[in-house]
Amino acid sequence: MNAARGGGLGNQEDGDVMIKRLFAGAATLLLSGALGVTGALAQSNSLGGQKTPVSNPSQLLSSLHAEAIIPVLAEMGLQYQGATLPNGQKVILAKAPNGIKFQLTPMACDKSAKRCRGLNMVAMFQTNAPTRTVSSFNYRYAFISAGLDDTGVAYITRYDIADYGMPKGNLAVSLSNYLHMASVFDRHLYEATNTVNKEASGQDFAANGLNMRGILADTSLAQQVGLSEASHQVSFESITDVVDTFVKADGLAPGRIINQVKGQR
Repeated sequence: MNAARGGGLGNQEDGDVMIKRLFAGAATLLLSGALGVTGALAQSNSLGGQKTPVSNPSQLLSSLHAEAIIPVLAEMGLQYQGATLPNGQKVILAKAPNGIKFQLTPMACDKSAKRCRGLNMVAMFQTNAPTRTVSSFNYRYAFISAGLDDTGVAYITRYDIADYGMPKGNLAVSLSNYLHMASVFDRHLYEATNTVNKEASGQDFAANGLNMRGILADTSLAQQVGLSEASHQVSFESITDVVDTFVKADGLAPGRIINQVKGQR
C-alpha cells in the first residue's frame, strides 16, 4: 500500500463525496480482479449461477468431525484416508485430482470427538523458496494463511468455523477454493526457484490480474473454466485492492476508517 495518508481536503462533506467516488472506482477493481486459473477443482458459487459441487448443498452438517466430512470428500472425487494421531484425534489425509496432498484436522471437538466446531486444512511443500515469496503470498490472499518453517517446509492453511453447523455445499466450496489457492501457492513456489526472477513480489502476484481480465473478457472461456465476476477466486485477487482503497479513503477523511493503536480497548 503506497497511498500517503495526508490531511483533510476541505470540509467533511467534501471528504465523504470523494470517498464515495473512490469506492465507486474500487467496484471496478473488484469486478476485474485477477486469477491465475489452475487445474484444481472448479469452484462453485450459487450467486454466479454455477453448478453446485455436491448434492443437497443446503443440508446442514451439525459437526465437522471426520466421519461427517468424508462423504463430502467422496462426492467431490477426492482421495482420502483416515488416520488417528497418538493423542487419539482423528484426521484425514487427502489428495486432490491434481496431485496436491493435504490434511484435514477437525478442531474444537468435545471429548467424544463427535461434535467438532472447526476444521483446519493444511497442505505442505518442501521448498527452498525465499521467505519473501511466502510472505508476499500471505499478504495478498486473505482467504488462507501461508508460512514457512525452519526446515524449509512451506505451508498453506485455512480454518473453517461451524459453531452452529455448516451447509454441506459451503464446506465443498470452501474445500475447492482452498485447493485452488494451494495450486496457486505451488506454482509461485516453483517459479520462485526455477525462473530467472527468483524473488517473487506483490507485482508478480498482481500479474494474475492481467490474466483474469483477459479470461473474463472472453465469455466463452470464462464459462468453460466456470468463472464469473461473482466467483470467489476472482474476489481473492482483489483483497489488497480493497485495503488500498480504504487507506486512500482515510487519507481523504482522516480518522474515518483507520484505527489508532491504543493497546487497551
